[in-house]
Amino acid sequence: MTCEKRRNQIVTGLIVGTVGFFMSQFVLADDLGQAFESLEKTHTSGVKTQQHIDKTDDQTQQMLQSYRQVVAEQQSLSLYNQQLTLLTDSQQQKISELSDQIESIEETQRSILPLMQQMLQGLKQFVAMDIPFLTTERKARLDKLDQLLVNSEVSVAEKYRQLLEAFQIEIEYGNTIEAYEGPLVTNKNQSGPKEKSEDVQWVQFFRLGRLGLYYITPDGSELGMWNNQQRHWQPLDQQYLSELQHAIRLAHQQQAPQLLSLPVSTPTHVTYKQNAVSTQ
Repeated sequence: MTCEKRRNQIVTGLIVGTVGFFMSQFVLADDLGQAFESLEKTHTSGVKTQQHIDKTDDQTQQMLQSYRQVVAEQQSLSLYNQQLTLLTDSQQQKISELSDQIESIEETQRSILPLMQQMLQGLKQFVAMDIPFLTTERKARLDKLDQLLVNSEVSVAEKYRQLLEAFQIEIEYGNTIEAYEGPLVTNKNQSGPKEKSEDVQWVQFFRLGRLGLYYITPDGSELGMWNNQQRHWQPLDQQYLSELQHAIRLAHQQQAPQLLSLPVSTPTHVTYKQNAVSTQ
């Protein structure tokens, strides 16, 4: 074989080898492309799967949170229902007690109204038997109570309050002294014991608690006291004029407390101290 042939063979082999090499590279590149494409698809699928897992996990967490919230609300509602049950039972018991109290109040009202009428009648009798001081004022108070007790617009409590207030006022009269002006009505015989006429004159009265009621005319020429046992006025000796004048000044707080010598139903001397009456 000549050198030229040999060289041609070598060149031909090199060409064939080179072509084969490039052909193999093209095949390898195509396989790599397919491999990269498959890897990319796998990666994309993995990302989607992970996103789906993350989304599912978020939903699961939300559902778990909602479940826990529902359980907490259910427990809270259960406790609230228990409290409502206890409250309802307590209110039912209270309603029952109030109903009993209302029935008791109605019964009390039915019994207290006659009692107040009896109290008022007793007060009227007491005033009628008492010494006759402030007769107009005291009678007006009793008349007002008469109208009050039959007034349906006034509550029983208010009626009872004003009735007790009237009793309290009458009680206080026994612990105080008082001087006031007013008309004196006396009965004077004209032609015999069966024929009498009323004589009215304006005088100064002095009340010593409930121990005595006295009067003195403006000129001091006449003075007297009420005899509650015989229910009439009786004259007093002029020796009591000075004492009665002192007593009137004492009632007007124009003089310091001192010992008073005035006749009363039972012979005694009376001392007045700090708006209170005491006997010795």
